[in-house]
Amino acid sequence: MDTIQSVVQDFRLPKLPKRLSYWDDYASKKRTIENIERCDIVSIITGGYPYHCDLRKFHDAADIMRVVLSEWLQKIKPTTVTIQFGSLSAFVREFGNDKFMELVLLDPINLARHWNFTIKPFVSYSMASAIRSLLHVLASTGIGLWSPSDAVRIRHSIRSPARDKFAKIRAGASYLRQDEQSRVVNYLEYFSAELSNATASATLVRAALLVLGFQHGLRPGQSARLLRSETGFFDDGSMHVTVPYLNQPRGEARRVSIRSIKKEWVAIFRELLRRSERGSTTGSAEPWRYLFGLTPGQVTSETKLALSTLKIERNATDLRHTAAQRLADNGATAAQIMDFLCHKSGKIAQLYIDASPSQGKIINDALGLSPFHKDLPAKHSSRFLTKEELLALHPDKLVSGMPHGFATGVIGGCANGQSLCARSPVTACYGCDRFIPSADIEVQSGRSRIDARRSTIPKPRRSRLAYRRFVLLPKEFQSI
Repeated sequence: MDTIQSVVQDFRLPKLPKRLSYWDDYASKKRTIENIERCDIVSIITGGYPYHCDLRKFHDAADIMRVVLSEWLQKIKPTTVTIQFGSLSAFVREFGNDKFMELVLLDPINLARHWNFTIKPFVSYSMASAIRSLLHVLASTGIGLWSPSDAVRIRHSIRSPARDKFAKIRAGASYLRQDEQSRVVNYLEYFSAELSNATASATLVRAALLVLGFQHGLRPGQSARLLRSETGFFDDGSMHVTVPYLNQPRGEARRVSIRSIKKEWVAIFRELLRRSERGSTTGSAEPWRYLFGLTPGQVTSETKLALSTLKIERNATDLRHTAAQRLADNGATAAQIMDFLCHKSGKIAQLYIDASPSQGKIINDALGLSPFHKDLPAKHSSRFLTKEELLALHPDKLVSGMPHGFATGVIGGCANGQSLCARSPVTACYGCDRFIPSADIEVQSGRSRIDARRSTIPKPRRSRLAYRRFVLLPKEFQSI
């Protein structure tokens, strides 16, 4: 232990700032940490809650973790910092501080072998991500034997344990059953109709959170960030809320999505806003600014409690998955689902479409509306197209060409289209199940002229020696 401590003391650690600043996106303000180099416990406020990073858990590596924590807070979101610090703390608690120091003191050349045989088989996905981030900080700051040039080695050597993040979506385990969805709708309809001044404020808040989760699939962080000033009621009885995107880069224009609440449920929000203006709601996190005055963690707890009163053992994330899958089942495109979920990529949206049993029927019905695909069975039964049918086809589906320099007319139609076909036009069409020939005899007579022209092309001659080797080669193989 004394040896490790002496080695750590010999490290040239970078100088820490006296005042460390980070951005709290929930409170929309900058927060500062004073004299982090003297702190044994660093408090990070994120999502409305303080998270205490106890550096004493790392013993001799406490000074190194101060540097790591400082670098993290300057480069990544504070929520991510707390998650990664918690994962490293769990690693030290489970495997001991000596195992942690092995990573710090490791020679980068031995990283891949050490990781694959000593670390990877025993750590979780979150631990692997935190260790990778830790090593990147060690490399960028030049602590120990690490240097900035080792960043590529870290990126390629450390592979996280296999994990399917979307397994529950593919298996359908995250969706509310049909009877559970009906239970939620019936409850909200009854609650909105029977709403009065005697209704408890806590019950009112839970009902509003159910609406946002069930109808619009909002994350708890999005529901917690809804502003009272961005909530509007209209004369026709409708209501709009402005939903912010999460993980927005600081300094860029704020991205939002306007959502309309179902008219039958608007009364819930009207009463909620009236009570929040009087200060009689249960929220405590800046109630003058936010619609609910709840932190993301409190929104998660309240939503789960609201579902449990309906005897539904689900959470806010399951409501979000259910809303997205409901869109996919109704024929929404990947772009529409992506906008609904406030995502920047359509990768996850495509998972809901792939898991939807109704999407196949929707695609088949859409193809059935096409004049060409509608008559496809009849065309294949006769296997010929008339001149009128050929003229009605899209130009790309008309098959023609100049094989061997011999021009031909339109010899038939292609279900795929010539632009999507990798084969040689005309000569490779006959025998293809996607090709339907023309019924015009004059056009088809051109094919015989093509075949005759092809037969006149001289074949390459092989020398007698090459031919003899070609004949004797199988005999040589048989004798072995």
